[in-house]
Amino acid sequence: MFSIRTKIIIISSFVLFIAIGVNTLILNHLFKKEYSDSLHSRGYIIVSTLKNELDRLLEFQISLENLIGFDEQCINIVKKYDNIAYAMILDHNDKILFHNDPTHKGKILLGTSEKSNAKKVNILKNLNTGGPIYSTTIINNIEFSDVMIPIFNNNKQYIGTAKIGFPSAIITQKTNKMFYFSLVTSVIFICFSCFLAFFFSNKITIPVIASINDLGESTEKIALMSNKSFIAGNKLKNSVSKEMNAITDTIKSLETIISIAEKNNESAKESYQISNDVNNYSLSCNNSMNELKSAIDAILISNDKINGLVELIKEIGAKIKIIEEIASKSKILSFNAAIESARAGIYGRGFTIVADEIKNLSSISSTASGHVSEIVEKSIKDAQIITQENKKKVEYSHYVVTQTIEILKNILNKSNSVLNNSQIILGNHHQQLKGILSIKDLMNIVSKISTQNSSLSDNSVIVGNEMKLQSQKIKLVADNLNTIVKGSIVKK
Repeated sequence: MFSIRTKIIIISSFVLFIAIGVNTLILNHLFKKEYSDSLHSRGYIIVSTLKNELDRLLEFQISLENLIGFDEQCINIVKKYDNIAYAMILDHNDKILFHNDPTHKGKILLGTSEKSNAKKVNILKNLNTGGPIYSTTIINNIEFSDVMIPIFNNNKQYIGTAKIGFPSAIITQKTNKMFYFSLVTSVIFICFSCFLAFFFSNKITIPVIASINDLGESTEKIALMSNKSFIAGNKLKNSVSKEMNAITDTIKSLETIISIAEKNNESAKESYQISNDVNNYSLSCNNSMNELKSAIDAILISNDKINGLVELIKEIGAKIKIIEEIASKSKILSFNAAIESARAGIYGRGFTIVADEIKNLSSISSTASGHVSEIVEKSIKDAQIITQENKKKVEYSHYVVTQTIEILKNILNKSNSVLNNSQIILGNHHQQLKGILSIKDLMNIVSKISTQNSSLSDNSVIVGNEMKLQSQKIKLVADNLNTIVKGSIVKK
């Protein structure tokens, strides 16, 4: 079997041969047409020159048959322009009036081609266009290409035809030269292309062979890696399975922790409520003790007022003593009055009665003041005893209340601290519960991811096995490519 390089050269050469052959044929046909058109255009210009000279002469009202010496013009055209075989002027009956060869003068064109040309000229007569017509003429078994232009007089009547001809073989010769040149060029180009195809195919196939060898090595590595991937996929599958079991256990533990945390949160709320109630009770007790202290202070103030009353009673006792002294003095005075009234005798009886009354009054006053003085002294003693006892009790109560207020203040401060701590603990428990719930959500996400990883690990195992099979197929393809490139027999 041919190697791929040989195939490339053969196919490239065949394609180039077909392409160049078709291109040569197309170019040959186009060249033939373009060259024929260029010759006809050149002939049209030449015959137009001949016709223009003829028209200048016809402007003098000379008939075409009466012109003299126009053969020279036809001869000059044949001599002047290459490849022009003949030049002639025909009348309307196709009779040769002027010709570059005088031996043809006066002849009438005959033959199938001439009749065909006459028909075409008749068409031009009717159209009065004056345009050229192209035809072929066979003379002595030689084909000529003709270019004809109809001639009209001043009245626009058809009077004849100007005609030149050149051998048709000129077109064939030029076309054959072009064909042979193209053929030689194509052969040279095909040979050069084969050389380039050999050179570049060699440049291409060597790296391709190297790439195929690398592909074979790579497929072996892929097979090895796919086998490792298959083993790693199985390990990953087992690890993911264990991970999912661990995650499931963790979620269950988190649910238990969440239940405990919720209970702790409720307990913290209750503790906070109890601390708040204790704080309110402590505040109420503190307010009550402050009111009791104010009452005790009022009692102390009342004791002070009682002491003032005792002092007032003392002043009353002093005043009573003064009354007693007055009574005593009045009694002495009554004695003196009795003595003086006894001395006066009859004149002192009225004064004696007054003295007796004063004596009686002093005795009554002395007796009453004595009783009052005793009552006052006893009241003073009792009031002093009661005041002192009340003062001691009130001072002690004031001391106890003051201490109680300080204790209640400390309790209130501690209760506020406990309340604040309970509030902080409640907030911390709430945050802890939120954190645990977040962890539970994250673990659920991790569980989903683990499930996906389990699915991916299963797919990895499947893909690893498939990669192993595909690498074996690629290895087989690489071996086949290697044999194709080197031209050996392909493995089945």
